[in-house]
Amino acid sequence: MSKINLSEYRGDDIDYVFEFINGNGDPIDITGWVLFFTLKKSVNDDDSAALLKIDVASHSDPVNGKSKITIPKESSDDLAGDYVYDFQYKDSSGRVKTIMSGEIEFIKDVTIRTVPV
Repeated sequence: MSKINLSEYRGDDIDYVFEFINGNGDPIDITGWVLFFTLKKSVNDDDSAALLKIDVASHSDPVNGKSKITIPKESSDDLAGDYVYDFQYKDSSGRVKTIMSGEIEFIKDVTIRTVPV
């Protein structure tokens, strides 16, 4: 598992792209896997109190181990400050593994408009 602290701008569409490979560098078939993203104010909060929960079961290229989790801009509009997050997967045999976690800071952006003036 990697512990990585992140900074993102609130109100942005945010993509996290994953490529699963084995020790030889060959792709792992992730057909039947589910990826999870969870965002909380505190690591001690129950999942029911999570601010964001995103599950992905339809992958961009499952046979070649590729998937993406997108946080839509509407989901981060009201976030500001520091939170904790993790990414997990549940494979087709039911095995669960955390692949990345840490703190994430949502920064207020300067530009709010989304149409030209």
